[in-house]
Amino acid sequence: MKQEHNRALPAPKRIMHFLLLGILMLTLAGVAECVLFQWSSLAYKEKPLCFTEKEFADGKKAEISYEEDLAKLTEEEQNAILVQRENERLIAEYNGEVYQPAEDDTLVEKDGVFYRKVMRTVLQLDLRQEYYIKKLSVSLGLEEDGGYQVALYRNGAKTGEGLFCSISSKIGCGVMNVGQKADTVKIVLTTQQKPDVKTLSVVFSNDFSFNAMRFFFLFLLFSVVAILLNTLILKKTRTCLNEKPEWVFAVSAFCLGSLMIWGIGTNQVGFDEYAHAKTAYDLSFGATIETTEAAMQMKGNLLPYFNTPEERLLVEAYEQKVATEIAPDITHQSRMVRTETRVYYPMAAGFFLGRKLHLDFAKTVALAKFGNLLAYIAVVWLAIRLAGQYKLFVLLLGLLPNNLFIASSITYDAVVTAFLLLASVLMLNEILEPHRKLSWGNVLLMLFSFEIGCLSKPIYIVMACMLLFFGRDKFENRFQEIVMKASVLFMAGLMLYNIFRPTPVSGGDYALVSNLSYAGDPRNTGSSVTGQIGYILHNPYAYTILLLRSMAGMFTDYVTASVPFVGFAYLGFASGFVNWICILLAVLASLYTARENQYFSGEEKGLFGRSAIGMKYVILNLIMCFGVTAIVWTSMYVSYTAVGADVIEGVQGRYFIPLFLPFFSCLFLRRGKEKEETGIRKVWNAIRPAAMYAVLIGAMVFLNLAMIWKLVILRLNV
Repeated sequence: MKQEHNRALPAPKRIMHFLLLGILMLTLAGVAECVLFQWSSLAYKEKPLCFTEKEFADGKKAEISYEEDLAKLTEEEQNAILVQRENERLIAEYNGEVYQPAEDDTLVEKDGVFYRKVMRTVLQLDLRQEYYIKKLSVSLGLEEDGGYQVALYRNGAKTGEGLFCSISSKIGCGVMNVGQKADTVKIVLTTQQKPDVKTLSVVFSNDFSFNAMRFFFLFLLFSVVAILLNTLILKKTRTCLNEKPEWVFAVSAFCLGSLMIWGIGTNQVGFDEYAHAKTAYDLSFGATIETTEAAMQMKGNLLPYFNTPEERLLVEAYEQKVATEIAPDITHQSRMVRTETRVYYPMAAGFFLGRKLHLDFAKTVALAKFGNLLAYIAVVWLAIRLAGQYKLFVLLLGLLPNNLFIASSITYDAVVTAFLLLASVLMLNEILEPHRKLSWGNVLLMLFSFEIGCLSKPIYIVMACMLLFFGRDKFENRFQEIVMKASVLFMAGLMLYNIFRPTPVSGGDYALVSNLSYAGDPRNTGSSVTGQIGYILHNPYAYTILLLRSMAGMFTDYVTASVPFVGFAYLGFASGFVNWICILLAVLASLYTARENQYFSGEEKGLFGRSAIGMKYVILNLIMCFGVTAIVWTSMYVSYTAVGADVIEGVQGRYFIPLFLPFFSCLFLRRGKEKEETGIRKVWNAIRPAAMYAVLIGAMVFLNLAMIWKLVILRLNV
């Protein structure tokens, strides 16, 4: 490492080197944006074509016709209707009333399938000449949301696949990316009522539109490539990848998270983001809550959704309008908030700061997300800094796409993941140093981290029970051992008890508080907490088989990559191949940790051998991971799945992220005799730490960039 320091460039030259490198990357990003993504605007200089009421009335270039039809609802829409009816029935039953379904004249049910009565408006548009369509915009005044399908023709022959775009009634416009040539276009509008032609406008355009979001993405992509080449090939500068990995994480996570926050905007695509947004927004006030119309729609998941930059401008203008022109709803809340609600403080701080700075609604929401991101970065930064020679593994875990996505959303999952990771690092440090005595400071920080990480999801407190198996030689005296283990038991017992009987200052599930007979997840029909618990108690053998089969099925699906678990919630998933990339990176980081483990002398070093944490803790770790997994599955069966169902619904891969470090720590192999360096071993031991860090961190960053490109930029910002 000293030789590496000696070859470092002097500070002024190093600053100039990176400054010139940054200017070069900015230039390359700008050229790529203009040449690669704006080529059609440069190659085909065409003026926008607009069809309005005048053209439709004339009938020469545009024809219009109408027909009534039935549109089959999506599976999600049909399930929403069933859930609403079931919830209304339960409320009526609870109040001792007779349930009467609300009438909806536009809804038709045939053989258990729901259809909606719609009006099809067919537009035949003659462009008169071949036209390169980059963007297609349809504006229409609507009372209910609608949409349109597009078919393109050249010389009488249909080209390409059919295109579809939605039209939100709140912005009255739908803009789609086309990127094809056509001389004739057929548009079929689907609305619930006959549209008013006076408000109808169709615009074809091929304008040059510089995409700042895409430019920033390209700049980051080129910068990462340049830094890796600078580290691995040029060797002109001293890398800090393996010397300051916590700062590498902080910069990488902030840039990647900023990309997602910028790209996603106010689209509520996180895991149940609307519910979390409501709590964080309310928490940002004191005793008096001022809920604007925009915030109210955010709480109800009713804000318009955008798919293009043009729609985004319209959506944000609408949000700001309803946030300022409509008087807010005034409500009151207690100043003593529940403990599990306090995990929303980072997001609430963003909402509060946005109001104080008089930012518009969209920027205030972004600030709330940045509060969550910065809190996540701070806690994981500390976890990496405190980790031993497994810093690389913790860094990669912090950069896992799922983790960065939830950290860039409005959700408490980022707090759960970050603090449980910090707690696991502190506990693993003690396991890796069996002869080092526990300090009171480490004990308090460890218990505090478990406490914060488990406030909103108490079932994870089982992870802290690993501390109960620390031997007497880990403690300064008997008193310290009794106090720590008693504290763990008390904390675990209180959290598990509060799932069913929450106190005003403790965590718990609101769904289980008031009336267990009717408690269940309102998003799924047939769910009942007491009903499901009764079913399990009466059928323990059948449920055990169901539980083991479900757990084994998901594990097999993830390992064989048939089910992708690396995804951005409702934005979609990456390819199943990404599963294996993440697994491979985790294994490589674990093996590298084994080789570089600092807790053993040179005589003990070797790539193969027994685990550094000892067989006792390997077995305990695996038992703990299995137990927490089983509890997660059971909790979803009890609270979310219909009573007596032969499947367990609602389980998601993100629930198991807190278990990754304990599980893969079992691969921190060690304590074998040093062997002669030949073949693969010689190559492996010749890899420099900076090179290993560069390869694995670079791979994880590129994986994030690839997913952001596919799921954020291509879906929302083209």
